[in-house]
Amino acid sequence: MCKIDAFFKEMKERGASDLHLVVDFPPMLRLRGELVPIDHAKLTAESNCELIFEILTPQQQDEVKNKRDFDMSYEIEGLSRFRGEE
Repeated sequence: MCKIDAFFKEMKERGASDLHLVVDFPPMLRLRGELVPIDHAKLTAESNCELIFEILTPQQQDEVKNKRDFDMSYEIEGLSRFRGEE
């Protein structure tokens, strides 16, 4: 299981529409239009990349690093499919 899966599972359980991963903030869920922090330490640039890059192919990682414009999908079997963008 990838580390980010726990955030996606919490997102689904709480009925959130979005997961926001922003450096210097804890991961946040969008619940009924409001951003609500998850009980987790603030993200660093390194921890953010670690979370995201774990689910990306090397080619996708290069796109994020070089283009800073990226769109992808990720599926957790039996839970849901998620869309990510930067």
